[in-house]
This record gives sequence, C-alpha cells and structure tokens, in this order.
Amino acid sequence: MWQEIKVDRWEGQIDIKIPQSARILRSEARPEEGYDPVSKIKEALSKPLGMDPIGKLVSKASKVAIAFDNPIKVSPSALTIPIILEEVRKAGVKEENIVLVSANGNQRKHTASEFYDYGRRGYGLPEGKGTVTVPRKILEEFWPNRFVRNDAADPTKLVDMGLSRLGDVVECCRRPKFDPPMRVMPTEI
Repeated sequence: MWQEIKVDRWEGQIDIKIPQSARILRSEARPEEGYDPVSKIKEALSKPLGMDPIGKLVSKASKVAIAFDNPIKVSPSALTIPIILEEVRKAGVKEENIVLVSANGNQRKHTASEFYDYGRRGYGLPEGKGTVTVPRKILEEFWPNRFVRNDAADPTKLVDMGLSRLGDVVECCRRPKFDPPMRVMPTEI
C-alpha cells in the first residue's frame, strides 16, 4: 500500500509515493521576521565552540581548504564561503594558499555552472532559479586551479581527519603539493 504526499523541492513541491506505514514528520518552523543569516554566521564564526576564531588559527603562512557539500545537498555554503574567505584574507593568508573543496561523496564531479545554479538541468528550472552552492564570482576566481572536486573513490587522494562528534569517519581529499593543515567545513557552522 502506498500513499502520495507533497514534499518541498527547490522552489515548489512535488508529489512522491511512500509506504502507507511510513511515519510523516512535518515542521512548521520558519525563520522569524527580520532574521539575518549572514549576521548569525558571522557571530558563530567569531565565537566558535571549543576553539579560537579562524582569524587566530591562521596566519600569512597558512594553507587553508574550505570544504563544502556538493550541489545536490542543500547547505548554507553560498553564505558561509564568502564570510570564511573574508576571515582568512583578513588574517593575511595568501590567495594561492586558499582552495575550495567540493565534498562530492560518491557523486560525479559537477560542472562549474552547477555550483552556482544547480537544478535547472534536468529539473526544468529556468536559469538562475536553481540552488547556489558557490557564488559565481567566487567560483570564477577559484575555478579550476584552486577548486578541487573530491574523488571519494580514490583512497590515495584522501586524508583521515578522525571522527566527527557523532562518531562518523571524516575524510578529506588530499591535493598533491598542497595539503593544508587548516580545513573548514562550513556546513558545521
């Protein structure tokens, strides 16, 4: 037995079929009026839990990798990446020592345009109506030389980062000749 329900997808809703026995959880939570996510992100970065702010952790000699989820996952990376870049640049990190890393998991490597407008291909959305993972200006600045699309299927290109606070194995891609000790994953903010 199946039941049909509507779920949010991009800027609208789609119908999906689920087993009749499935438990449906709904959230009516919405940001309060006047909510400013950019100021909340800046506040979180200025007072991170259990560590110093980024500006105190890096210096002119630092090498920094900013990792983020691939375009398939909804995340605040379009907001967090520019703020993190601002912080590491303010601390004096050289441009050539900053890379962006798309944590693709086992998905294919996405094209440049999919990072700033994912969803319009194959979903019938008009250009500019997909989700943004990396702002276009930043993508163009880093692509392709300082933009790494992780290959999780190649263990020789992975670094063991330990366990997450939930006990999950965390691995990050290793970039030849540039293995930065400072990695920031904005979806954790």
